[in-house]
Amino acid sequence: MKGDAFLAFKVVGIRNLRDFIISLQAVTKMFESFPEAYKLLECDDDGNYVGIDQVWDMEQISPQRLRGVIHLAYNGIREIRFYSTLTLLEWYEPVGLEACQSLLDSQLLDEGPALFPHRLWGEDCAYEELAFRVVRPIDDWEIQKPLIRRFLSPEIYGKHAFLEGSFTRMLTPRKERPHTLHFQTLADDILSAMQAALDSKELEYPVFQASLCLRPLVAMGKVDHEGLEWFFNLPPQQPDPRFEAVSAAQFLPDGGKTLYERWEKYPDPEVQEWVRMFRNHH
Repeated sequence: MKGDAFLAFKVVGIRNLRDFIISLQAVTKMFESFPEAYKLLECDDDGNYVGIDQVWDMEQISPQRLRGVIHLAYNGIREIRFYSTLTLLEWYEPVGLEACQSLLDSQLLDEGPALFPHRLWGEDCAYEELAFRVVRPIDDWEIQKPLIRRFLSPEIYGKHAFLEGSFTRMLTPRKERPHTLHFQTLADDILSAMQAALDSKELEYPVFQASLCLRPLVAMGKVDHEGLEWFFNLPPQQPDPRFEAVSAAQFLPDGGKTLYERWEKYPDPEVQEWVRMFRNHH
């Protein structure tokens, strides 16, 4: 998984990490029970096992493999449909957006065991793994926009784990990345997602999940100094929303200068480290 939210975390849940490893091992064993999926999602063109990560990184995708993965994305069992859709999105294939829409419509993600347990906290981040890949520049905004809005809806963002920040951070508009300027039109949806997380009775870490919306909202002018101060003044916790407040301050009009000057005097050495880290980013 991508993102830097966990630079701030010191506690690793060994049990959750073990569960994560067991889950990944189970995926491979499951694919071995389905020869076609195993060949397309786990093996190179010579039939040698390389793992799904290496398949995602292939520079050349044969037409036969592409057709096969598309078929699996629509017709495989729950786990195979999920990982086949991830694979299409990893390859930046526009058909992956349609497969993702179909998978959400099927509601299969809500059934059965965790598909992508978080490496530290153990929550199933299957929705976030899809959403993160949907946001990337696949050059089909007409399909991407409603899909992104769907992931930001209270029905998804207020009920399912988004803990890495890989999805919401990528919604931050940046002039040097023209494709991100589209995201300005999603400001109200991101605000709604943040509120849904704060109001949630189903999320394990609702305040932290809400804080993951801060970067794009600050960059869009929807959250100001006062909003960041609210998150920063929360008690220390794991995962820690204060980290997200510090990281988002760099997108204020003054680059966070006013807040960073105050926060660097905070008695917690870890907070001081965060301030130095993000002040230097700006």
